[in-house]
Amino acid sequence: MRWFYLHLPMTMGIAATGGAIALALFCVVLLMQSISTSAKLSPLYRRGGLVTLGSSLLILLLGFVSLPTIPLLATVVLLMLTPVFYGIKVWIQVFDAEAIATE
Repeated sequence: MRWFYLHLPMTMGIAATGGAIALALFCVVLLMQSISTSAKLSPLYRRGGLVTLGSSLLILLLGFVSLPTIPLLATVVLLMLTPVFYGIKVWIQVFDAEAIATE
């Protein structure tokens, strides 16, 4: 019986971990929307926000999936890095890896 009841707090812990990361990424999305940018950079910030929002939602959903610990954490790490990879891609393709002027 103890084995059965210990799964509930374990599952809650996994969901809480994914929820905390998802909440942090969601707050980053809201912060990105509060930044005033030029008309040229606005679409890039919007797409970056969508990528970050997608990552946060997928991480939140991972809290309800029963994956072993290592694959779960590896997936969370990859999803957390997805907005970073998008930002690097934009920086290289759009700005030729140069510094971005901040008006």
